Amino acid sequence: MRPVIAILVLGMLAGGASARDSVELVYISEVLYDAGSNSPPPFIELYYAGKKGDNLDISGWRIRIKVKDTVETVTLPASAKIPGCGFYLIGREADRGTWSSSRFPYKPDFYCTASMDYKPGEGGVQLIRSGGGADAVGWGRVIIPFYEEVPHLGVREGHSLERKSGEAHNETKGNSYDTDNNLNDFRDRSSPQPQNIHSPLEYPAASTENDAWGRIKAMYYG
Repeated sequence: MRPVIAILVLGMLAGGASARDSVELVYISEVLYDAGSNSPPPFIELYYAGKKGDNLDISGWRIRIKVKDTVETVTLPASAKIPGCGFYLIGREADRGTWSSSRFPYKPDFYCTASMDYKPGEGGVQLIRSGGGADAVGWGRVIIPFYEEVPHLGVREGHSLERKSGEAHNETKGNSYDTDNNLNDFRDRSSPQPQNIHSPLEYPAASTENDAWGRIKAMYYG
């Protein structure tokens, strides 16, 4: 009977995992906040650690950005969808012409009117998921709720903050490591890599969570 019970329990957990796929597996994956002369313009990138083939509707989701002395709010458009194991890229409308350069093979999926004019050495981005809580990354002396537990120290001009794939980062395993501590979960990326809905898919690492969902994912993705 024990194997049968185990199967039933896993089935119940998998059902819960399916519900989590809908919103809670979308993360802020990379932020470039201090562009350099040879880097892309500022951007915010999201990653969806859901099942391949699952295009998640993220229209109406909000991104709150802590800039110098105010907070900017971006609402994702009605067309916004993010692919499972894939990315969604947000850039500034003011940089549309710069992104058109052939230097950047993957351009923003959405150009927003926010300034993304961060205070030197201080800032943060908060993703408000529809019905599924929030995710945040902050750096420097940023205020709550624009970071999780401990803000990242920040990166130099032209570098980006990238969420890791796991405790040991693997560039091919997505960006869904989440211990609710920005200092642990993000790394300094010297060569920013903006990715959009057309970028190659990256299957998430199975060790990104410390609960039953991590084990379910190991089976879920094979």
